[in-house]
Amino acid sequence: MKRLYLLRHAKSDWRDATLSDHDRPLNKRGQRDAPRIGAALAQRYAPMPFYLSSACRAQATYEGLCAGWHD
Repeated sequence: MKRLYLLRHAKSDWRDATLSDHDRPLNKRGQRDAPRIGAALAQRYAPMPFYLSSACRAQATYEGLCAGWHD
């Protein structure tokens, strides 16, 4: 059976109101937590393909996940 897992981006930074929604980065908490989430996921799942938005915060979350998700 195929499964679909959905994952929301880590905490985003709202300080710069001039940025578009697409360009909003992660805040410090999001940057800290993304690798932690990756490490937690690594305890349960083998690496798998991800399909993600091109939004800055989604890309940064994915990079953090990969940093924490070791084989």
